[in-house]
Amino acid sequence: GAGYIGSNLVRAFLPLSDKYRIVIFDNLSTGHRASIPEGVHFINGDVRSPTDLDLLFETFDVNTVIHLCADSLVGESCEKPLKYYDNNVIGAVRLLQAMVRHDVRRVVFSSTAAIFGQPEAIPIREDDRKQPTNPYGATKLAIEQMLRWVDEAHGVKFVALRYFNAAGATRVGDNDWVGEAHNHETHLIPNVLRTLLPGGYSHAGFGLWRRLADTGWDVRA
Repeated sequence: GAGYIGSNLVRAFLPLSDKYRIVIFDNLSTGHRASIPEGVHFINGDVRSPTDLDLLFETFDVNTVIHLCADSLVGESCEKPLKYYDNNVIGAVRLLQAMVRHDVRRVVFSSTAAIFGQPEAIPIREDDRKQPTNPYGATKLAIEQMLRWVDEAHGVKFVALRYFNAAGATRVGDNDWVGEAHNHETHLIPNVLRTLLPGGYSHAGFGLWRRLADTGWDVRA
């Protein structure tokens, strides 16, 4: 809720705050305290901690969870796979265990198109073969598979959103925005835009222009 996607999602929900109570649960490892809107409830906790999760569910009457917490750098996941299985998969296990303990039966899961690996066709279809090519995608697929069985055993209903290259920002007031604030930006679209700015850097050496040409874009024009 304090990271890039979460902070924008929270602001999308703010107009509904008279009907629904919004609670952010985040350990701020990659999120930012300043991204949390004033008046929104916040618990600084770790999704791998049963104690922190019990505090959340005992303090607030939660009926739906939007699970965004994950390490998400593909390259790093190949270098540190255990870190990704720890935070992503074990974190999801602990969350679902807590949800079952506290009778919370709905979750929206932030998955990824990386579960498909190299796509066999474009556009990718929901039922296409899933063969991730990195630990990040593999952890997300493992969580999706787990959600299916948890639903069958405990009735926890879920939706998995398989997006990629999320981009954009939300205006806050007249002169401020809530957008990406990564110390090392790896997402395609922000890096493309940086190359177009004065003093921006080129990703040509990483095959950026070739990949863009494959999509039919010509940002150099």
